[in-house]
Amino acid sequence: MVADSPRAADEDGDYDDEEETYVLHNAAEQGHVDRLRELLPLPSECSDPPPRLSVLSSETNLLEKDDMGFLPLHVAVIHQQTDCALHLLRYSPALTSAMLRLKGGDFGTPFLHLVLRVGAINASFSQVIVNELCKEETNDLFYGEDVRTLLFEKVAARDEEGNTVFHLYDNWQ
Repeated sequence: MVADSPRAADEDGDYDDEEETYVLHNAAEQGHVDRLRELLPLPSECSDPPPRLSVLSSETNLLEKDDMGFLPLHVAVIHQQTDCALHLLRYSPALTSAMLRLKGGDFGTPFLHLVLRVGAINASFSQVIVNELCKEETNDLFYGEDVRTLLFEKVAARDEEGNTVFHLYDNWQ
């Protein structure tokens, strides 16, 4: 019998392509912030720089959507993995800007909308994420004017149901 695909089966006979393809997504979902730090080390946490090709591969995966249409950052938010979400946001100002521009899921939900929807079930998680993005000292020192401008633009954005972030915030109250 000839195999349909060159993929190798694991011990259970299942294919683990998804595990290899979505390493950052899986780490974010499962709350494995140490794995994220290993793959995407913050410059302040590195004594020796990691191999550039390894980091470049991981950086590329930051902007790759899974089969549900979500980035690793979206997955961390959906699964309320605070440390993972913060690490992904703090990794690179340029990549953070790119991640915030990309909508998630089949319905194309804007990032801030996703955070506020999660806030309906876990307000403290969402508050940490919003505070991270909006506090002045973080914005000025790390994220810079690009992210601040982007967040301002996204406040008026509407999701697939026509809601702005103000509508979603009002639902919390």
